[in-house]
Amino acid sequence: MECIPSESSIVIDYSNMYIREIHPTNQIYCEVEGALTISKGNECIFSEENILLLEFAKALNTWSKQPDLDFEYYSMDYEEGPVVYFRHETSQICSVGGIWLEGVCYEVESVELILACNAFIRKILNDLISRGVDIDLLF
Repeated sequence: MECIPSESSIVIDYSNMYIREIHPTNQIYCEVEGALTISKGNECIFSEENILLLEFAKALNTWSKQPDLDFEYYSMDYEEGPVVYFRHETSQICSVGGIWLEGVCYEVESVELILACNAFIRKILNDLISRGVDIDLLF
């Protein structure tokens, strides 16, 4: 597997967020989806439509409490391999990859990765609040 080092910061973002009808009986994590992107500097390293964004945010939130562990995000929609993963190469460097990156991973500083995850979580929660979704019980 080829790992590409980089000095640039990482950004985890989304667009085209779509919220289906939310009812108390629905599993809310399946109801929020959109296009997920992960970029390093000016380079987009991951871009995929129809990702369960809230499910991904919940997985990031769980991982952020123990960031010294590796992270693998398996979606309810796709379980054949990790859609996105973060694997520790050293105590300060993680490789970022996923099932659709075809053997290529990108090295990032662990601290930058944690900051990017926290920013993603804050953004999606703020967007949900602005759309009237009660977020108190999400995480």
